[in-house]
Amino acid sequence: MAANMQLMNYDCNAELYAYEHVKTCDKKPSPPEERPDSFHYLENIHILETNETSLNNSFIVQTVSYGDDTELSDKM
Repeated sequence: MAANMQLMNYDCNAELYAYEHVKTCDKKPSPPEERPDSFHYLENIHILETNETSLNNSFIVQTVSYGDDTELSDKM
Protein backbone atom coordinates (compact mmCIF):
# COMPACT_ATOMS: atom_id res chain seq x y z
CA MET A 1 0.00 0.00 0.00
CA ALA A 2 1.24 3.51 -0.76
CA ALA A 3 2.12 5.24 2.48
CA ASN A 4 1.94 8.88 1.36
CA MET A 5 -1.12 8.80 -0.89
CA GLN A 6 -3.79 11.41 -0.24
CA LEU A 7 -7.37 10.30 0.17
CA MET A 8 -9.30 11.70 -2.81
CA ASN A 9 -12.95 12.07 -3.67
CA TYR A 10 -14.39 12.33 -7.18
CA ASP A 11 -15.82 15.76 -7.95
CA CYS A 12 -17.80 16.55 -11.12
CA ASN A 13 -17.07 20.29 -10.80
CA ALA A 14 -13.34 19.59 -10.59
CA GLU A 15 -13.56 17.40 -13.69
CA LEU A 16 -15.40 20.11 -15.64
CA TYR A 17 -12.96 22.81 -14.51
CA ALA A 18 -9.95 20.66 -15.47
CA TYR A 19 -11.47 19.85 -18.87
CA GLU A 20 -12.16 23.52 -19.63
CA HIS A 21 -8.65 24.54 -18.57
CA VAL A 22 -6.97 21.82 -20.66
CA LYS A 23 -8.89 23.04 -23.73
CA THR A 24 -7.02 26.37 -23.46
CA CYS A 25 -3.78 24.51 -24.38
CA ASP A 26 -1.68 27.11 -22.54
CA LYS A 27 0.50 24.42 -20.89
CA LYS A 28 0.43 26.33 -17.59
CA PRO A 29 -1.20 25.67 -14.25
CA SER A 30 -4.32 27.71 -13.68
CA PRO A 31 -4.03 30.58 -11.19
CA PRO A 32 -4.91 29.17 -7.75
CA GLU A 33 -7.23 32.08 -7.00
CA GLU A 34 -9.32 31.23 -10.08
CA ARG A 35 -9.82 27.56 -9.17
CA PRO A 36 -13.16 26.61 -7.68
CA ASP A 37 -12.87 26.03 -3.95
CA SER A 38 -9.17 26.87 -4.32
CA PHE A 39 -8.32 25.83 -0.78
CA HIS A 40 -8.99 22.19 -1.64
CA TYR A 41 -8.12 21.81 -5.33
CA LEU A 42 -4.58 20.86 -6.24
CA GLU A 43 -3.31 20.67 -9.80
CA ASN A 44 -0.66 18.69 -11.66
CA ILE A 45 0.20 19.46 -15.26
CA HIS A 46 2.19 16.90 -17.24
CA ILE A 47 3.43 17.63 -20.75
CA LEU A 48 4.15 14.44 -22.64
CA GLU A 49 6.24 14.73 -25.77
CA THR A 50 4.83 12.45 -28.46
CA ASN A 51 4.43 12.26 -32.21
CA GLU A 52 0.79 11.24 -31.79
CA THR A 53 -0.48 14.72 -30.94
CA SER A 54 -0.99 17.74 -33.10
CA LEU A 55 -0.13 20.67 -30.81
CA ASN A 56 3.62 21.14 -31.17
CA ASN A 57 4.02 17.41 -30.53
CA SER A 58 2.87 17.96 -26.96
CA PHE A 59 -0.05 16.52 -25.11
CA ILE A 60 -1.33 18.08 -21.93
CA VAL A 61 -2.75 15.94 -19.21
CA GLN A 62 -4.22 17.67 -16.25
CA THR A 63 -5.37 15.98 -13.13
CA VAL A 64 -7.24 17.61 -10.33
CA SER A 65 -7.49 16.09 -6.93
CA TYR A 66 -9.82 17.03 -4.17
CA GLY A 67 -9.30 16.29 -0.55
CA ASP A 68 -7.63 17.41 2.58
CA ASP A 69 -3.92 17.11 3.18
CA THR A 70 -4.40 14.01 5.31
CA GLU A 71 -2.53 11.00 4.03
CA LEU A 72 -4.53 7.92 3.09
CA SER A 73 -2.68 5.85 5.69
CA ASP A 74 -4.12 8.13 8.38
CA LYS A 75 -7.66 7.23 7.23
CA MET A 76 -7.15 3.46 7.29
